[in-house]
Amino acid sequence: MTTIGQMPKPEAERFREDRKLLLVPLLIPFPGLPEEGQRILDRYWSDVREQIENMERRLGKIKHVYHEAIDSSDDGGLKTLDDMNPSISGFVRTLCRSGATMEATEDRALLEESTDWQRCLTIGLMSEKVLKLASDGYQESTTQRYEHIARRIDTSLGENEVGALFIGQDHRVQFPTDVQVFYVSPPSLDEYRRWVEEQMRAEVPTSGNEPET
Repeated sequence: MTTIGQMPKPEAERFREDRKLLLVPLLIPFPGLPEEGQRILDRYWSDVREQIENMERRLGKIKHVYHEAIDSSDDGGLKTLDDMNPSISGFVRTLCRSGATMEATEDRALLEESTDWQRCLTIGLMSEKVLKLASDGYQESTTQRYEHIARRIDTSLGENEVGALFIGQDHRVQFPTDVQVFYVSPPSLDEYRRWVEEQMRAEVPTSGNEPET
């Protein structure tokens, strides 16, 4: 997988005849995100837009936009994106006005099934039998979700075309072998990761013996 920021223009030219996919790590603010975290997140999406615009000049205009958890195309998908990820929805609308299509990336039934199994796992289950059932169900439905996403990309992304996929960093989508994948990775991505890790460490209470008096 190629990192966008490291690709010189001559190298980019040799991919012009291939199917190309820009892979964008999907970062969505969690409830109660502190102002510092929001600033880093805003900078990340600004950097993403800049890198994508640079790659469009090298590889060609984006023709297809895929976004995790979007199960409708065109205006329906864009309206869902407005609510789900307002940080990037304006930019995606700009891409669509320039000729890109908002694709129905997910199968709704598989998405709902995977989400329901995940909810079961997060509430805490006492029975090992039920826990295994929920875990197996989540793994199976999630695998089917990713297989569906791969098929959607394969059937909609045409020869010489460029697409962009916005998806979580822990995805397991297996892309078609003839699709050249370019990873969008601005420095602010690592900055946000480090910031989240620092917040998590700060929330973990320190352990040890109380000092003697």
